[in-house]
Amino acid sequence: MRSRRSSGWRRWRTSSSSPTSRTNAASRGSSRLAKFGIAHRVECNQGGKGAPVSRLVAEYGNPVTVFVDDLAVHHESVARHAPRVHRLHMVSEPTLAVNVPKAPEAHARIDDWREAADWIATRFEAGLPADA
Repeated sequence: MRSRRSSGWRRWRTSSSSPTSRTNAASRGSSRLAKFGIAHRVECNQGGKGAPVSRLVAEYGNPVTVFVDDLAVHHESVARHAPRVHRLHMVSEPTLAVNVPKAPEAHARIDDWREAADWIATRFEAGLPADA
């Protein structure tokens, strides 16, 4: 949907929290990943990520899990709903990263994917949840 404004055209993005729209978005996301040979499910949600992460962890039998996000509010939500999940705060865009403080509820802040991969692998190799 578009809205005419005096300064020119401005896009208005409409979103819906209906299960159908989230399912369609997830399907499109999975299809995009598949084009790169990545066969993974995509989950879409609105609001905090803690409850959906908690449901996913339970669905898979409470395995060692790592959550990566750039927003502190999502780390707080995951800490509250899924405290056994390792939380990595990452802002991989260097020009943004310098202005974003570490999320207080994150276990670590790493802004480089190579370093993050090592941190994540160490968590999986240890085989322990975050609160152990």
